[in-house]
Amino acid sequence: MLLSAITIGFNNAVLAEAAMSYLGIGVSPDEASLGYMLSDSQAYLSTTPWYALGAGLVIILLILGVGLIGEGLQRRNV
Repeated sequence: MLLSAITIGFNNAVLAEAAMSYLGIGVSPDEASLGYMLSDSQAYLSTTPWYALGAGLVIILLILGVGLIGEGLQRRNV
């Protein structure tokens, strides 16, 4: 029960930080952030779409990976 709450909380924190940085209200622009990387890559979307795809895939894989690790740990402890 605790592991599932931790993984959901982590995933929500990652998504919230990326969304706030994408909107410009998160960390300062000189610090690395996936949301800020997505925001910057919009200008280059028509010429080099892999900039946006790279940051988007990192967010997706991070959330999916942590969720699967949490699920595996939860099934192991049952």
